[in-house]
Amino acid sequence: MLESLDILDDSFAFMANMDDVITSSPKPTSNQGIPSEYNVSRKDRNIHGGGVFVAVTKRYVSTTEYSLDTQSEIVWCKIEIAGTKPLHIGSFYRPTDNKAEPIQQLNISLSKITQNGTLPNVILGGDFNCPDVEWITNTIKPNPQYGYKVNRALLDTVEEHGLIQQVKEPTRLNNILDLLLTTNPDLVEQVDVCPGMSDHRIVIAVINVKAKRITKPPRKVFVYTKMNKEGFKNDALAFQKVILTSNERSTSENWSHFTNEIGGMVEKHVPQKNIRERWDVPWLSPEIKRLIRKKQRVYNAFKKYKSDVLWEHFRKIRKTVHREMTKSKNDYNCWEKILVTRQNNPA
Repeated sequence: MLESLDILDDSFAFMANMDDVITSSPKPTSNQGIPSEYNVSRKDRNIHGGGVFVAVTKRYVSTTEYSLDTQSEIVWCKIEIAGTKPLHIGSFYRPTDNKAEPIQQLNISLSKITQNGTLPNVILGGDFNCPDVEWITNTIKPNPQYGYKVNRALLDTVEEHGLIQQVKEPTRLNNILDLLLTTNPDLVEQVDVCPGMSDHRIVIAVINVKAKRITKPPRKVFVYTKMNKEGFKNDALAFQKVILTSNERSTSENWSHFTNEIGGMVEKHVPQKNIRERWDVPWLSPEIKRLIRKKQRVYNAFKKYKSDVLWEHFRKIRKTVHREMTKSKNDYNCWEKILVTRQNNPA
């Protein structure tokens, strides 16, 4: 299907759900060349061309989010997903200069989406033209081409809104210029960088509109604080007389009889309930969990008192949580690779 989009002459692109969504930052003059089964959200640069657009299959309920528009080359659309949060898809372009204003305007746009306590599902793609960001460590290379201010503004925006960069291969020469940012990396199943129709390569991603989760079955637990102590005591005393006066069983038979009877008493006198366990990822350390709980407490206080001070405090903690989770996950993945390498090469 990408071959039919002949207007993509300088583009970032990604496909989600088997060609259901295409975003790009080309130089369009009309919707000609885009298949008719797509709804198009677009922001043109001027009459000479340029701009950004998002095309979404008509099988989804999608709307252009005009309220998120700012003074930068960015366009947003929202896809309604049954049974889960909507998916916000954005396309962005930053010119090749040392001005930080486009990133600052992007930050304003994102702030309108992430102003609640829980992060929404966001997929943001585009040509960011920041070749000197090391995305594995979220650091800036020495003497960046477009200046420190631009690169710092981009990293601050990514941290501020809990975004994680998914493109790992160069998209132009040896640089990663075209990015795929998301608040929910579990949505991204696969990212490929393929030959394009210009000096940029095309980024193609497979996106799940609803993240797959491995759920554990509920397990039964006993609520000992509500047990019938008197009933348990009476049954235990009666059983004591029986087992002490029995000389016909072996030691192993007595032990089996004892455990069965005690288990039956617990079932009889202790209330039960089913609980579902949370699926904790291995890099979610106790320190990060404490930060997450602190973040939630501050947000609850903000909802109650509507204080600007509490909101700023919440934003700072949210940035810290995102930074620590990213670092912890990268460290975990690094150790996983080391272990796999040692297993494959024991010598």
